Amino acid sequence: MSGAVPKLRFAGFEGAWETRPIKSRLEKIIDYRGKAPPKAETGIPLITARNVRMGYIDFTTDEYIEASLFETWMNRGKAREGDVLFTTEAPLGNVCMFPTEGQFALGQRIITLRADQAQLEGRFLYQFLLGEKGQNEVAFRSTGSTAKGIKSKVFVQIPFAAPSLPEQQKIAAFLGAVDAKLAGLARKEAALVRFKTGLMQKLFSQTLRFTRDDGSAFPDWEERPLSSVLHEHKEKSQGDEPVFSVSVHKGLVDQIEHLGRSFSAADTGHYNRVRHGDVVYTKSPTGKFPMGIIKQSTAGRPVIVSPLYGVFTPETESLGFILNAYFESNVNTANYLSPLVQKGAKNTIAVTNSRFLEGLLKLPRDPEEQQKIAAALSALDAKINTVAAQTQKIKAFKKGLLQQMFV
Repeated sequence: MSGAVPKLRFAGFEGAWETRPIKSRLEKIIDYRGKAPPKAETGIPLITARNVRMGYIDFTTDEYIEASLFETWMNRGKAREGDVLFTTEAPLGNVCMFPTEGQFALGQRIITLRADQAQLEGRFLYQFLLGEKGQNEVAFRSTGSTAKGIKSKVFVQIPFAAPSLPEQQKIAAFLGAVDAKLAGLARKEAALVRFKTGLMQKLFSQTLRFTRDDGSAFPDWEERPLSSVLHEHKEKSQGDEPVFSVSVHKGLVDQIEHLGRSFSAADTGHYNRVRHGDVVYTKSPTGKFPMGIIKQSTAGRPVIVSPLYGVFTPETESLGFILNAYFESNVNTANYLSPLVQKGAKNTIAVTNSRFLEGLLKLPRDPEEQQKIAAALSALDAKINTVAAQTQKIKAFKKGLLQQMFV
């Protein structure tokens, strides 16, 4: 079956791409579905659908299979360098290359695609599945009302257009260089985040202290209830504020800009008013924050949030910033909220605003020290945000390439 010509192409290549089912260009398909492997505390690292991300494997999930069971479990076939891993459900459609170094076991809901090297470059197939065209083909053939999935025998019949092997290799190498740039930025961002986490740990453990401009020491930090540093002003909407939600990664965000629409009630007169610098507690489970999230508003203007949220003005804006940074950690948040929050049968959260403020934290009291700490953390955030913006710019660039370089 003949195919089309891509909009963007390297010089020296011409002619239409040939469209055939993915299966026709594969040497082997290894299907790991069904029964879950026996997991162990240590052993051979296990790759499952849960830790395959778009373009990489997240090994922080720390799953293993006993080394003595490895050969038996992998009787369906072992993946090797150059193979493409694809998740068939929970989640659907994540794709990455098999690691080039180390020994790994494969878990359920993954299929391994091994290219026929005489006609297919594995990384070309990988880039196709990573892009919008490949993802759309997968979504079109998926089934399920809530948890979407695709059977491997259906997946391998997806029509897949490819040029000659040399052109595939050229495209794969070019896009691989873009991926390498993205990977470098990801490492840089992760290093900055780790540095910030380490800095917070040292500050709150008092192993690192700021000093006054003249070199003298600030007073010791004091263990204080949040009620002594956060004040609930109880202001309600004045009718002209935008409706905001709270995001784990973005803090307070405009509902329409963030979610595409507003989920507020028709009448928002009873919504809580949030001033710039206020601290907001959501009281709703979110991912790694099962007892809610705590964020400072950096909106630069008054906004309103659900009346279910607690809204508090900090002693100083700098101290609010420090609390925001402290509660970015799901561990810190859980340690603080666990003694205060009651969880209901349906994962509901029961805690009054006054109860929320009863917890104790060791905090800096001197406003000058608070300001110095906040300035240091803010400078780190600026660097992290710069790297994140660069990452998004390159991702957008690559998305455009994938749309124009594949047919």
